Amino acid sequence: MLPGAALLLFLAAFLFSGAEVRAAPPRQVVVLLVDALSPAELADPAWAHVRRAAGRGAVGLMSSRAGGPHTAPSAYLTLAAGERVRAPALAGLTLAAYESYGLTAVRTLYATLRGEPAGGAALFLGAAQVWAAVPSTTVGRVLAEAGLGTAAIGNADTFSGGIHEHRRLGALLAADERGVIPYGDVGTGTLAFDPDWPFGWRTDYDATWRAFQEAAADAHLLVVELGDLARLDAYADWLTEEQRRRLRRETLERVDEFVGRLLLWLEEGDRFFLLLSPSPPREALQRGFLLTPVVAAPLEAGAGASPGLVRSATTRRAGLITNLDIAPTVLAALGLEPTRGGTPMQAAPPEAVWREVPYGASAGGDPWVFMEELYRRATLTNSLRGPFVRGFVGVSILVFLGWCMWLAGALATGARGPEKALPLWRWLLLLISAAPLAALVLPLLPPPEPPWSLALLAAVAAAAATAFGFLFRRGVDAFVALSLATAALLFLDVALGARLVKNSVLGYDPIVAARFYGLGNEYMGVFIGSCLIGASGLLDRLARGARRRAAVAATCFFFLGGVGLLASPSLGANVGGTVAAVAGFGSAGILLSGRELSWRRLLGLAAAVAVVLAAAAALDVTLHRDAPSHLGRALLLFLREGWAPVAAIAARKLAMNLSLLRWTIWSQVFVVSLGITTVALYRQGETVRRADQHHPFLLKGIRGALVGALAALAANDSGVVAAATLMIPVTSTLVYVLLSQRAASFTTKKGN
Repeated sequence: MLPGAALLLFLAAFLFSGAEVRAAPPRQVVVLLVDALSPAELADPAWAHVRRAAGRGAVGLMSSRAGGPHTAPSAYLTLAAGERVRAPALAGLTLAAYESYGLTAVRTLYATLRGEPAGGAALFLGAAQVWAAVPSTTVGRVLAEAGLGTAAIGNADTFSGGIHEHRRLGALLAADERGVIPYGDVGTGTLAFDPDWPFGWRTDYDATWRAFQEAAADAHLLVVELGDLARLDAYADWLTEEQRRRLRRETLERVDEFVGRLLLWLEEGDRFFLLLSPSPPREALQRGFLLTPVVAAPLEAGAGASPGLVRSATTRRAGLITNLDIAPTVLAALGLEPTRGGTPMQAAPPEAVWREVPYGASAGGDPWVFMEELYRRATLTNSLRGPFVRGFVGVSILVFLGWCMWLAGALATGARGPEKALPLWRWLLLLISAAPLAALVLPLLPPPEPPWSLALLAAVAAAAATAFGFLFRRGVDAFVALSLATAALLFLDVALGARLVKNSVLGYDPIVAARFYGLGNEYMGVFIGSCLIGASGLLDRLARGARRRAAVAATCFFFLGGVGLLASPSLGANVGGTVAAVAGFGSAGILLSGRELSWRRLLGLAAAVAVVLAAAAALDVTLHRDAPSHLGRALLLFLREGWAPVAAIAARKLAMNLSLLRWTIWSQVFVVSLGITTVALYRQGETVRRADQHHPFLLKGIRGALVGALAALAANDSGVVAAATLMIPVTSTLVYVLLSQRAASFTTKKGN
């Protein structure tokens, strides 16, 4: 075998196997930026050259979320920096050395702005402003410090209304600290006048290819921006829908042909190819669908086999990465240490599809079909999430406040209150408690399009409430059984890869890009609350006589299992959830064992939290040395830099929590639930005393849940969400217990 071919095969095996051993990096990396490209367009079989290029690599989706409101400049700058940043106004102002800005030659203007002359093929005039907005560094600056050359070719300039707007955003990946790009051509020389194109100017693919070939002789990183799709998006208000589609098809054919030229570009050495769309098309962006397609592969001339699926330690999900992973991938491919932020991508084999797609979904082993299916599911989840949360929270508030108002009126008049409609209230409260379970099992069903998906979700919740109410007619048993079923299904699903959680409207939303693995805050709260209601309610049935101590001990071991699930770096991976679980389960365990909650015991729980988190972080770093979770990364930052980064993380979480407390709808239902539960438990009236006598363990579990909710509120960056989802089923159960006790007291009085 030829030495070059052997090296190429070794590179491919390394970059896409997830192996521990590091190989020699490729000499050159080609980043092809095609903004406003949709996953369906990339998956089109007509893209023959792109499919061949991806053959020995991987395909998938990339979360393109940037800092602040999503804009193309912020998306490109996030790619370059490896962390979410918001781009200032001058982000696109890079000019070729032969151009002028206004009436001034670019080199002259650059010298007057920076007080120093500069060489190079292009100059980033906005470097002073933009680099000041980036906390750390960028790909181009790291490569320049390492003595590796960069090139930027092409642009996405627009010309509507007779105004020439410079949009050379791809250059952000190639510019050094001084704003210099040594090779390439980002200027008007890469454009061609086409009378059939809106406003005349489009990408000149021949000129772009010539500029690429010239730069390839010296540059290690070659960033090529093919801006015609972005131009068409900018001109969308001027175009008819039919003309826009026709021009997009023509553009996609030209892009595919350009990739075909790359496949024929051969000489000694290895090359790594990335095809990215930094921002989604305009229609998707207007709906907030910030997922774009990505291809990553060693560049080879021969026809490729079926690609795998992109994967990174940031997401731990086959077929999905984030834009934070691009900078580390480029740097790692060139043998440099990745910047802080994301992690280098790898490739998961096509058979990894089954771990990500919901049960019963049709994607086969085809990664192109899987990419479309993943996108469809993600956008559907994103579309349903807002209406479902508003409906769930709205119904919960309506039921809770309706009960309070009716009860207050009854107490004022001495008449019977809501307990006289006990069957109706029981079903409504079960419906609220069943909603998270319905959202969890919904991915098992074929998903109809909105609004029918919401109707199906409501029907599943109603069916679950009715079924549990019918099967468990005795008192509070239906709430206990429903809680146990919810907790058990969550535990089983997370242990098996969280395929239900990943596709649930209360699970992850990859478009929002807040979490990709483990147990998210919504279901973390549901899990803790369900465990406490289910276990403590079951104790009221089982803990009789001599079995009491054994039953309480078994319940405490059950709680330890819940803590282990949330703390596990490979399963729950939820730091705030671990804090809430130790606080809630620990408080409940103390109360269930017959002791009172004291400040001394609460301090003991705080110490237990510290021990569990330290153990989980150490285990995370040990098991995932190259790509730990956020807990492991926090530990490594602490060991390397001290308390400063840990304090910054805490400050960020606090700021997020305060913001959510002010604006999110979850805060409203949390306040209502917290108020009802606190007043009911600590205003020791006759009804509560009767409830304590008839359900002694359940009421202690509810008190533990109250402590857990407050801990979840304090320990999570979206703590109000976790606290609310924890308290909703707990409050529903407590309200029913109080209703049933009032109804029983009226029956007793009537009998007497």
